[in-house]
Amino acid sequence: IGVMHHGAYLRFFEQARTEHLRQHGFDLNVLFAKYGILFAIKNINISYIKPCRLDNLLYIKTRIQEIKKASIIYEQIIYLHGENEEMVCRGTVRLA
Repeated sequence: IGVMHHGAYLRFFEQARTEHLRQHGFDLNVLFAKYGILFAIKNINISYIKPCRLDNLLYIKTRIQEIKKASIIYEQIIYLHGENEEMVCRGTVRLA
C-alpha cells in the first residue's frame, strides 16, 4: 500500500488544532462571527521521522507551546496508533 504524501500531514495538523480549540470551548465560526478573529499560519516547521502508509491508523497530540500577544505556537506530533505508538512526524505551527 502506498506511502502518504507529505502534504497530508498538514491537513491532519489543521484538523487537530481545530479539535483542540473546540475541546477548550472555542468554535472558529463563532470567533470570526462574534469577534472577527481569524488564524493565519505564519510558519510551520516539520520533521518527518517515519513514513505513514495510506491505511495506517494515526493519532495526533496537540498542545499549545507558547501564547504571545498576537500569536500562538502549537506543538503537534503524529503517532501510529497501536502497541508501539511510533512517532512518524513532529511539527510546530505558529498562528498569527
